Amino acid sequence: MGAYFYFHVETKRSGRWCIPSDFQGEDSSSPRSFTWIAGRSNIQSLFFGKHATFPFRHTLPCDRTSSDFFQYLDSFYNYELDEYKVSWLPYEELLVDYWDEAALIVTGQVTAKHATLFGDGSPSFPHQELLKAGWGKYEIDELREGSVTNTSVNWSYGKGYYELRKLSPDETVNVTWTEIISSYLKEWHVQAFRELRKYGSDAELRVISTYS
Repeated sequence: MGAYFYFHVETKRSGRWCIPSDFQGEDSSSPRSFTWIAGRSNIQSLFFGKHATFPFRHTLPCDRTSSDFFQYLDSFYNYELDEYKVSWLPYEELLVDYWDEAALIVTGQVTAKHATLFGDGSPSFPHQELLKAGWGKYEIDELREGSVTNTSVNWSYGKGYYELRKLSPDETVNVTWTEIISSYLKEWHVQAFRELRKYGSDAELRVISTYS
């Protein structure tokens, strides 16, 4: 059974961080999440890892004693072992209003014979070009869920082009493309994050992640 990153929400009321009733667990069970991402999915690199666009904080918040979620964890959790990889981020820092326009650099691997389809590493994902090259839908979807990076790979001209000519056509190489954040994250995740605003203003919300 695979592991998942679960996302939970707290909203600030009268100086205390509270779990909205929609996400309160029953009978002292774990607070419910509003969305989740498979641990094996590269989408999680948007929030975790050295190239994260919205890096979650792997520390305890200074106001932990006024947080329902962290008080729940305090009742049983070993923070030193940190089995759940607990992290958090103020909602404001997610910049959700820009997700439909801001672009990411995403990386994946293809064989050298297809590397030039990605140009200088900055165009959008070459979906149609890959179809024409004989790729199937599943292969394309799997490749498109690449991981976030901060450096483009250029195979179309200059040093990269000449290096590519020396490789075997079936040798694997890294390629990059640009992807709008909302497209990369997928519609149902985007909607889940944006709908949190019904529980408070951006400044009154924060997101907590656990892994299990």
